Amino acid sequence: MRATVARTPKSTTLKKTKRLNTPKGRFAAILDQRKANLNQQKQKLGLAKSKLENDQREVDEEMKKILEQQKLVSELEADLKSLDPSVSILSENFHPSLLKQQMTMLQKTEADLKQQLIIAQRLLEESSYQLRASDNISDDPDVVRSIENEFKQRSVQVKMLRELLDTLKCEILSRENEVILLEVEAVQHRKEVNEKNQVKEDLMKRRKGAEMGKRNIVIEIRQCEQLIRDLSNKQKKLKTEMTSAESERDRLDNLEKDLTERENQSKQKREELEKLKYDLNQARIIRVQNQVKEKDEKEEKEFQDLRNPPPSAEDQEKENADFEIQLASEERSLDLRAQKLNIEKETQNRVWDEKKQKILSKIQAIEDKLQKNELTDELKANIEKAKSENENLKKEIDARKAEIEELRKQILSDEEVSKMRQQLQGLVKETLIEEREVNSKLFAIQSEERDLNEDEKELRQNKAMLEADINLTKKHDASINSMINICQKQLEDVKKKYEIAVAHQNINETYQEQ
Repeated sequence: MRATVARTPKSTTLKKTKRLNTPKGRFAAILDQRKANLNQQKQKLGLAKSKLENDQREVDEEMKKILEQQKLVSELEADLKSLDPSVSILSENFHPSLLKQQMTMLQKTEADLKQQLIIAQRLLEESSYQLRASDNISDDPDVVRSIENEFKQRSVQVKMLRELLDTLKCEILSRENEVILLEVEAVQHRKEVNEKNQVKEDLMKRRKGAEMGKRNIVIEIRQCEQLIRDLSNKQKKLKTEMTSAESERDRLDNLEKDLTERENQSKQKREELEKLKYDLNQARIIRVQNQVKEKDEKEEKEFQDLRNPPPSAEDQEKENADFEIQLASEERSLDLRAQKLNIEKETQNRVWDEKKQKILSKIQAIEDKLQKNELTDELKANIEKAKSENENLKKEIDARKAEIEELRKQILSDEEVSKMRQQLQGLVKETLIEEREVNSKLFAIQSEERDLNEDEKELRQNKAMLEADINLTKKHDASINSMINICQKQLEDVKKKYEIAVAHQNINETYQEQ
């Protein structure tokens, strides 16, 4: 167990080194590196996405602040519009007669309240009189309660009217004081109204500029979201390409295994042919030895025939000559067939090696194309572009914050307005340049997709060629196997004939000896 555990990592390391030395192993290593680069790019894109979300949140918060300021400005505008120039003290058509009219109205209300108070006092006296009369006249508790309730209500009304009179008197005094103060401050208010009108115009201009900036920021945010979507689509495409490349790698590994198996089979067949040749040579040696023995035996027979001539010597010689002729012809035919098989095998091996070299060259060309595409560099460039755009957005947000602070101060100079206009023009130019760059990158991506489609077509064609070659090799192997079987059968037949001839000779020799 310890020996096996110690040997397993060596075998795995050797296999890995062999795979890396092969072009398919290099292609797999490149694919693994690209996978690692893609994972790193995914992490970078996630960080960039989180940064974009944070920036977008900051922009939303600033937009909320701007909207709150716009609401305040709109409320101020509504208040200014609600001030009627015919009644307002801040208007230019101010007249003191209006204040006098207000004073007369207050005096009339005071007189009305006095009359109501007198009427209420009278009603109270009547209710008190009725209450006293009820005490003297009737002892009905319901009537007494009703009269008491009326008396309480009337007393409450009297108190309320007195309080209203007191408040009206206080208001009249305060209004008189206010009239005096307002008459003094009317001129100052006119000046302030003019200044506030100017500030209002400036705020309207600022609001328009802020709305334009808001629109530009929204457009830039949408562009960033579109870039993120494009990057996610590219990532999906790269995943599909990686899966296809892995499947192609597996297919090439299977083809390599088939090729190695076929090479082993061809080696086995060569060894079998060499064994057959060795058997044929041994058969020839045995045949020569047998011929020598036969000559010796013939000489002995001739010597014996001289003493005792056999009745059928000519027939035996004819049979031996015919048998030797048959053996020679069969040996020649077997040699010719073996030569033909060797020639055919060498030609087919050459064709197979040429096709294998072509396929390997195509695979190397595809790997070079994949290396030249350099998709990771483009993704890095897009990420750097997104970072730069985020930094630009942050800068623009800081500029907007400064503008908001200036709005709070309600002060703007002509130089600052001109600077803002120049900045807006610069932003417009930058957006146009970025649109052009995005269009150029889209065109480059489309061209890369076309190249990838062409590479896929070439891979499919190579696959079809390999399948055709596999079918041809299968047919060729079947034909070689059939030829080998035929040759083996012929050898067995020759051996049987040779054994029969030897047995026949032995029988003749025994007969002659008898």
